[in-house]
Amino acid sequence: MTESRIVILASPEYLSQNTIHLPADLAGKHLLHSSTHNKWKRMVEHLHIEDIVDAETGSIFSHTFMVLQAAMHQQGIAIANQLLAQHEIEKGTLIEPFPTTLFDEKSFYVVYPSQSAQVQKVQFFVEWIQQKMKECCA
Repeated sequence: MTESRIVILASPEYLSQNTIHLPADLAGKHLLHSSTHNKWKRMVEHLHIEDIVDAETGSIFSHTFMVLQAAMHQQGIAIANQLLAQHEIEKGTLIEPFPTTLFDEKSFYVVYPSQSAQVQKVQFFVEWIQQKMKECCA
């Protein structure tokens, strides 16, 4: 259905105490990880800062939502799929200190039986969800 960017996020309070404007500013900062993903490793390589940022350090949480909660409580810098963090970004409780161009390896799909492809309700739902995804992540 859509590609989603991987975003680096921190609370406004954390950013007021820790200058982060460039990828190199991540050096020495506390990274917040989800145990099921290697997003920090991919991001550090993508930004070409693997010589100054250790993507293996920091706190590890079992779910992305826990990572986001920790970031909102000034525990460090989160990394997440933009779609999962969109609500916090819109509210301003998490801020992206600089833009990134790394996209998530995972995609989002609408799954339904092939015999339902022509059912009008299914078509309307697919169109609706695609529109919502465009509004959210355009």
